Amino acid sequence: MKLFSSAITATAIALSILSSANAQQTQPRCSSLVTRKEILSLTSSEWNLIKGVYSAMQRDGWFKWFAYLHDHWFGQIHGNSQFFPFHRRFVQDWESVGQRYNRAFVQPYWDEMRDYRAPASSRVLTSAYAGGNGQRNQCVTNGVQANWQMSFPNNHCLRRQFSNNGNIRPWYSPEYIQSFIQRDTTMAQFRPDIEFSIHGI
Repeated sequence: MKLFSSAITATAIALSILSSANAQQTQPRCSSLVTRKEILSLTSSEWNLIKGVYSAMQRDGWFKWFAYLHDHWFGQIHGNSQFFPFHRRFVQDWESVGQRYNRAFVQPYWDEMRDYRAPASSRVLTSAYAGGNGQRNQCVTNGVQANWQMSFPNNHCLRRQFSNNGNIRPWYSPEYIQSFIQRDTTMAQFRPDIEFSIHGI
């Protein structure tokens, strides 16, 4: 009887595996994959689309909402294993909101490694992109977020103040970050190395 029971169990497992394999083969391919691009590689039409979505999101209070979320959960999402999952989901949710305004919206990223020696002179921090150092009262007066008024945690202009008298000290080099990738063998090692270096800066 035991042998018969084992044979039934083995058959059930085999059928389950085959059923699962067939289900995977018949599943439709994911149609929501997006490719995030480096900001300086965007075409002018792609950047104009993003600027339009940013303006709409600002108008409708989404910048305030995401600022609130990050601030509210700050202690729970930094310095522990929640760091990577939270920030990944945070960007995905941000992108999802942007896609409500335009389905083609994809959040770009900044490869700051190319600018690590002199961040303040990056094209990303010019009027063509994110804007530069804040002016009077550190208010941002150029770029995609020029003259934005923010309402979290209180009413104020969007401010930016470069460190080191506007020069911004060099950031971590690509070699320094690469050393973590090569050396760290666990997420427990990798998380603080990234969080307290490139993320923090």
